[in-house]
Amino acid sequence: MSGTQTARERAVHFIASHGDEVARRRAAVLTGAEPPANADAALADWAERAGVFPAAGGVDALAALPVLAALADLRALERPLGMRIAEALARTQAADGSFGAAASDDEERVFATGRLAGRLAGLRAVRQQVLDAAGDFLASRFTPDRVAGFAWRPLAAYAGFFANVAHEHGDEVLQWCGRELERGFRTRQFDAVQVARILVDCSAAAIPGAKLAAPELLLALQSEQALDGSWPLADGADPEARVRHTLDGLTALVRLA
Repeated sequence: MSGTQTARERAVHFIASHGDEVARRRAAVLTGAEPPANADAALADWAERAGVFPAAGGVDALAALPVLAALADLRALERPLGMRIAEALARTQAADGSFGAAASDDEERVFATGRLAGRLAGLRAVRQQVLDAAGDFLASRFTPDRVAGFAWRPLAAYAGFFANVAHEHGDEVLQWCGRELERGFRTRQFDAVQVARILVDCSAAAIPGAKLAAPELLLALQSEQALDGSWPLADGADPEARVRHTLDGLTALVRLA
């Protein structure tokens, strides 16, 4: 049995022991033990509890983000829940192309826009003008300093969007993101799960500017995995957060292998 397969099995065991129904279903679908349809009910219930749809026809963009991310990980964006979220999000896009609460600051709107629109790019039904407007918003706010200093959130937002959506400034932005992502990994400011999360979101084994590819990350994921099958968090031991981090690690083991 390969090291990657062993790491996957250990992660699944941890999630089965410590995760809720949503986490367990996600792990089962990720590893091919169950079909995507088996997660539909759990994900729909999660969306309801999280307040993704607070009013008829409306959507809470930030509440929708983790649900949309889970659907993307399961390659189930075009299932009914993903389509419903996408349609509602398109109606809430601001005139400047951004997503997120109107009162949120620029940093939060960059994060929400990059992460949400990067996911929407995986839906064939999403209109190109929605993605173009989001790209223009993100490009207008980009400077190298925004992704410097081991800033994971803007890195994830910019890399995840421009790796999936063509834009005239995309290559330049990705070069900066790649350099900063690798720098964060080499200095261990980012753990292997955080780096792999971005590569998975980019739908790529590597990104421009980074001399860092899937085989090296897979080895790092295996070496950083704890004995209980999880991946530790640097900022605390919150059980739910550790399960989420482990789901990210498991996703990387499946998608990058």
